[in-house]
Parts: sequence; C-alpha cells; structure tokens
Amino acid sequence: MLNYAFLILAIVAEAAGTTLLKMSEQFTKLVPSIALITISGIYFFKQMPDLGAIIGLILIVSGVAVLNLFSKMDIH
Repeated sequence: MLNYAFLILAIVAEAAGTTLLKMSEQFTKLVPSIALITISGIYFFKQMPDLGAIIGLILIVSGVAVLNLFSKMDIH
C-alpha cells in the first residue's frame, strides 16, 4: 500500500513541477524557478544540500539565465 502512496506523491510532484515550469515563464521569474526537487528533498527526506549541491544548483540557474538573457537561440 505504501508503494501506491509514493506513486500518487510522484504524480502530484510531476504535475506541480510542470505547472511551476510554466509559471516560471522560461525561468525568468525567480520564485517558481527555485529547484522544486531540492525543496521537496529537504522537506520530505531531510536531505540537506551540501556545498557541492548548492554550487551545482547555482550553476544550473546561472546557465539558464545566461541562455535566456544573452542567447539568440529560438526558444519554443
């Protein structure tokens, strides 16, 4: 029965992630752009990110910001 609870939680998390991705307007709005996986990992699994994880997340967000601000690529 616990497996079904995790399946339902995964479906809800996927729907929330998809919704937040749309709300972030291609990562131009900060609050919905914050890593949902990291926040849920901290809350549900007590996984505190270490320095390496924080640096990695900053690099990901920075990379997306650079692509959106300075790249001429056609974004669909």
